[in-house]
Amino acid sequence: MRNSAYHMLLKSLEGAYDPSESRWLRNVTLEDVARGVERGVARVAGGDTVRYKHTVRDIVSNVASSGGEKGGIVQRLSAGELLPEQVAELQREDLSSDQMRADVSRMRKDYAISPGVYLKRNAVAGLYTCFRCKSDKTRFEMYQSRSGDEPMTVAVECLLCGNRWKH
Repeated sequence: MRNSAYHMLLKSLEGAYDPSESRWLRNVTLEDVARGVERGVARVAGGDTVRYKHTVRDIVSNVASSGGEKGGIVQRLSAGELLPEQVAELQREDLSSDQMRADVSRMRKDYAISPGVYLKRNAVAGLYTCFRCKSDKTRFEMYQSRSGDEPMTVAVECLLCGNRWKH
């Protein structure tokens, strides 16, 4: 299992690494970096194979998605800001590039009621009609309150009388 994780890490690093932008990896091979990351994951997982697999997948996914972007894992490794063994200690959010973290932060600010549940607010005239005052000036919010295979819950609020209901 550790050998296959090493090869997954190596392959993802090879796809994202640009040697022309590296300052730190001149004396170190990508194989050494992948082996160091894998050793760090094994140390952090402490024998828990599920945690080990999830951590490796998170790292591989983030390396693939952020590539050499500013603040991404590969860029931080290349710049010497991060040692390979430290990658496994990072939180999931810290594995992302600066741009990805900014996007997630903006989305949470715009749409979120909590970090895991996103909420979108819309004020659309005519989509829902208030049963109390018969106004079509309503605002609705959609959110996932049940399992993923269930439809989203729509909470509607009348902008005139303040009546609220779920649809």
